[in-house]
Amino acid sequence: MLDNFSKQVIRIIEESKVIARSKDSQLVGTEHLLLSMMTIEDSICHFLLSEQNISISDIEAILEKYVILRKSDSEDIIFTRKYQEIILDAGELASRLNSSLVFDEHLFYCLLKADAAVAKEILLELKMNINDLLEDIEDIFQFNPPEEDYVYSFLTNISELVKKPNANKYISRGNHLEKIINILSKKQKNNPMLIGSAGVGKSAIVEGLAQELIKRNYKEPIYRLELGAMMAGTKYRGELEEKLIKAMNFIKEKKAILFIDEIHNIVGAGSNEGSLDIANILKPYLARYDIKCIGATTLEEYYRYIEKDKALMRRFQNIFIDEPTESETLMILEGIKDSYEEYHEVFYPQEILKGIVKKSGRFLINRKFPDKAIDILDELGARAHAKSKTVITSEMLGEIIKDMGGINQLSSEELRKLVLNYPGLKSYYLRFLKGESDATNIVVIEVEAGFNPEPLYQDLDKVFKLRKEMILEINLEEYLEHNAINNLIGSPAGYVGYETGGILSEHLIKYPMSVVYFKGIKHANFAIRNFLKRMLKQKTIMDNKGRTILLSNTIFILEKDQKQRVIKGFLSSEVNESISETEADIRIAKPGKKMGHDRQMLKYIELGLKEGYNIIFDIEEIKNPKQLEQTFYQILLEIPGTYHIYEKNNQYHYRHDG
Repeated sequence: MLDNFSKQVIRIIEESKVIARSKDSQLVGTEHLLLSMMTIEDSICHFLLSEQNISISDIEAILEKYVILRKSDSEDIIFTRKYQEIILDAGELASRLNSSLVFDEHLFYCLLKADAAVAKEILLELKMNINDLLEDIEDIFQFNPPEEDYVYSFLTNISELVKKPNANKYISRGNHLEKIINILSKKQKNNPMLIGSAGVGKSAIVEGLAQELIKRNYKEPIYRLELGAMMAGTKYRGELEEKLIKAMNFIKEKKAILFIDEIHNIVGAGSNEGSLDIANILKPYLARYDIKCIGATTLEEYYRYIEKDKALMRRFQNIFIDEPTESETLMILEGIKDSYEEYHEVFYPQEILKGIVKKSGRFLINRKFPDKAIDILDELGARAHAKSKTVITSEMLGEIIKDMGGINQLSSEELRKLVLNYPGLKSYYLRFLKGESDATNIVVIEVEAGFNPEPLYQDLDKVFKLRKEMILEINLEEYLEHNAINNLIGSPAGYVGYETGGILSEHLIKYPMSVVYFKGIKHANFAIRNFLKRMLKQKTIMDNKGRTILLSNTIFILEKDQKQRVIKGFLSSEVNESISETEADIRIAKPGKKMGHDRQMLKYIELGLKEGYNIIFDIEEIKNPKQLEQTFYQILLEIPGTYHIYEKNNQYHYRHDG
């Protein structure tokens, strides 16, 4: 910690510990720091106080009048919280003044600026003018740090940051800036709330807003509130409130705009017994027209935290930030690539930029544009610079995608040379790797019941370099009830398991490249089977939290059910060999005579349809297909799908396409 402190400052700190011991104190306070600086004759503290005829004995005389109550559970010598704050502030001050070391003038300056410090109270007791001392230090050492940057170190001036030459360039898309400016211009409820997924560029939009306001010659600066820095060191009741109120008054005086990233963290933050959280402290300020605040959060966290606090929610105007399209992302990369080329000293060809967008969209499905594309752009430049290369190549891009997405990038020639247990699947693997299959690259492999998946797993490992944790096996024999679907996608809100999510949905979110093996599909409840059928058809699922999960880069292994379902007494166990498995699963033998009433027949027809089977009626019993359609009209209404009745092999076929 003391690496960047001058020898004199280290000597002052060590001497303060000696002074504390001499006074039988286990805690080293600011009064000991003041005495220590006075013992160093060439320190600025000794120089300025001596000019005012203040000596060490004068300070000690005042100190003897004080009764200082401090609690320490340690037998070792430790520093008080205020002492530590002064040391840290001195380091920050030296850094802002571009000083390589922390000198005693930084230390004394921060002591004079500190609130509720014993040393400062002693100086006031000695009739010292604190402002005069501060001005003397600023004049002697020719520095004058902005007061707000020091006192409110947890506020970052974004408007100043975007003026720097190395600031990121904002590439505009949509009319987000105009929406924000319009809301900020309102008299009431002039607080925009940016809502969007992580990585869509909410913070970048605020930086772009700062640039736009500068272009329009607006005087309002934008300050970002650093919640972590503000809460640091606030151990006692009232300290957080004091810091926040000072910051809000400063924002009001400067007529500035406050930006709070991850604003959902203010709900409950800093609250303890007898004190308010940050959200409740901010509410009165947000209701005023002279305070403008921009918040940013994700949709999930907005509904989890912000929406529940109606008083906080109605103080903001929502602006939803959508993920940019691939063309918009390419435009962003083209706009910022110059700064990355200059920083990494490399060149990004146009085809590489297009490849970044295409491959990140296909293989990094759990992240959002433009964040994932910019990350790849930056990573490519860093690796090329480390290898002393000046031009980015497609091979380097393939390595990045492999590392970030966990997907091996095999060429067609390399895939052909692989010795696999199931070589017939090579063509599907090749289409998968090249993106020549469906838009979402979904692959379904049907296997027999009791299939041993280990040889197939070995093949997938050779082709895709799969790790064991990327493979999920689900035994659907345990999913006999319709509500067992909650195990796959999570329980509804308010029920046990909502926070943890479902085993299928969480696995697909966690691993971009996944293998899911469904065992025993024939034993699962019909609702589960219908869900899986829709999932594979739509190539997406929505979990219990409303998150849409793409099935891109997912390989499903399904067990085929070739056994015929038999309901004794009503359904025949024999199936005509001329009928293919896809056409019929069960056959009703002479339903008119054996079933009796239509209601009884309807019951079993409905059971068969709900179970997803295709049904065949003997032509001798059903003479009129239209009459059959009318008889089963109610079932057709209750069970969604398309039904076909047609004649084949002297039988009427009743097929259900759900």
